[in-house]
Amino acid sequence: MSTELSPRARRRAATEQRIMDAALAMIVEGGADALSMHKLAEAVDYTVGALYRYFASKDALLAALGVAVLDELAGRLAAAVSDAGQGLAPVWGAVLCYRRYALEAPNRFGLLSQMLNDQRHLLADDGLAQAVLAASVRTLAPVVQALTHAPLPPDDANRRALVLFAGVQGALQLRKQARRLPQAFGDPDALLCETVRTLMLGWGAEPTAIDAAATAAGFPGAQP
Repeated sequence: MSTELSPRARRRAATEQRIMDAALAMIVEGGADALSMHKLAEAVDYTVGALYRYFASKDALLAALGVAVLDELAGRLAAAVSDAGQGLAPVWGAVLCYRRYALEAPNRFGLLSQMLNDQRHLLADDGLAQAVLAASVRTLAPVVQALTHAPLPPDDANRRALVLFAGVQGALQLRKQARRLPQAFGDPDALLCETVRTLMLGWGAEPTAIDAAATAAGFPGAQP
């Protein structure tokens, strides 16, 4: 059975992508709060009414953006895990990939952080919020795979992936505070490395294997 889109469906998809690209550009420029449907309509040369034919609300647009960004991140994580080798290296590769994403795409990272931490502020619609959360769980699939095949005592890899994500997300969000008050927070990369290392130790990984994998991955803050 053919799954090829009709010309009309392709045109609609292209228009939706153009709207999302313009919306993301506004967010990159001024953050999520800068997104306005009226300004967005001007940017894509549409009336506001026409814009709402593609996205029913600002919430719907933000949710679509969140899912798109998560899908992009999922692709990066999958590539990082695939390229990292064996043992604990794929886990460190995934962490390093997310760190790099946070540094290279701070507005995208900020949008995801706001959606995950304070969805009521950005997404009042529970259904849309659930869609973003479901996408975030799918994004962790490469991390689950890495943990499943890691040299660790058997346990729930999905649960471990969620715990790892929570720790990494928290450590990455402390980077701004670390820059403002370095004497209190120290080196943010060392803090991130310690967070991941502590979790791996708690899961039963060998200390030498943890440090060797982190060093091999070129992780900043890793113990030589």
